Amino acid sequence: MSRYIKILKDGDDDYVKWVAYGYDRMALGYFFEVAESTKGEDDVTIIDQSSALTKMSRAMMIELMTIYELPESHIEAVASNIGF
Repeated sequence: MSRYIKILKDGDDDYVKWVAYGYDRMALGYFFEVAESTKGEDDVTIIDQSSALTKMSRAMMIELMTIYELPESHIEAVASNIGF
């Protein structure tokens, strides 16, 4: 299993937004999540997709990875249908 996190917004001490993504060959397949958190409150999930649970296609995974400017090597791995 691989899991990567990229912080998208961290300018305010009370607010953070991030993307978590990766590959879990045993359960979820490819997965992609965008969430935000404000100090003292529960996390709010904005996007929660996986190839196993929500039937996210590799094309959708690549599109999301491109939108959020994730590493090209990870995008290429998804395009080749291999874990990263």
